[in-house]
Amino acid sequence: MSDEPPALFNIDEPPSPPITAPEDERPPAKRLSDWLTNLVRGNQNGTLADLRRPNARTVPGMIAASFAGPDATRDQRDVYRQVAFLFAIYHRGSTRDKAMPGIGTMGAACARIGTAAGRGRNNEGAVRIMHRLLASSRRIPWRHLQHAVERFRSCDAAAPNWQRLADDLTAWLSAPDPIADQWGADFFTPTYTSNKAKTTKSGAAK
Repeated sequence: MSDEPPALFNIDEPPSPPITAPEDERPPAKRLSDWLTNLVRGNQNGTLADLRRPNARTVPGMIAASFAGPDATRDQRDVYRQVAFLFAIYHRGSTRDKAMPGIGTMGAACARIGTAAGRGRNNEGAVRIMHRLLASSRRIPWRHLQHAVERFRSCDAAAPNWQRLADDLTAWLSAPDPIADQWGADFFTPTYTSNKAKTTKSGAAK
């Protein structure tokens, strides 16, 4: 029988490394968009109401701004806060889940403004909104963007893609012309449908 004391530790196997949460590799604007859409899906109406107070220093507003990242400038953080405000305006008093992340650029969204009688470039109100957005100086046209979002609501039209909007407005801070050009192209470029007769597999026109 051995007189050696029993081993207190098993030194044959190295200790396991500590478990750390995986790094979030989503782009900043994607993280903002996901957070906002989860607020609607989770019926977080109080948080959405706070986001509709852009001039108040609310916790939700500061959270939205923080998604811009630790190295973001004050203007970049403000873009994220204002996009959250526009999102909350669009979803005010609504449980809509249609196209929740939004579709396309702001120009493409404005092309959906109107009625069955005429939308986008065939609707005078939509054209006026688009001209005001495109005629803005280097400053982001927040007032006109809010007007556009309110029109999306009244027309029950899908909003722009919120991730794309945050990225576009961040880029607008330093180079507004390319963003405005893209919005204008998405709004004013005609879309065409083919008038060519459809054929069956046998080649007969339908």
